[in-house]
Amino acid sequence: MQAADDIALLFGYDEELVARLGDIAALSLIVLGTDDQLVPQATGQLLKEKLGRVHFIYVYDAGHGLEIDQPDRVAELARDFFTRGEAFLVNAGQDGAGVTTR
Repeated sequence: MQAADDIALLFGYDEELVARLGDIAALSLIVLGTDDQLVPQATGQLLKEKLGRVHFIYVYDAGHGLEIDQPDRVAELARDFFTRGEAFLVNAGQDGAGVTTR
């Protein structure tokens, strides 16, 4: 898996923990900023690959401090995710501007 290899080479990671991510049964939400300089985008891809039930979202123009850079977008994503659960869907219309799913 290229993403895991890239992350391991650059930053190292806990292989035992990563191997156990598939054991998580809960629906999960991964939110990364497109301008994040601390967490490589490959990390989000790795989490998406390992977690069984996951929504993976990029928030445009947000760095590592998503909740500070784009508080309204992050709050809306979290509210919608926790309210709708399995029915969670990012609105690609005007209210969802600046958010994309992968």
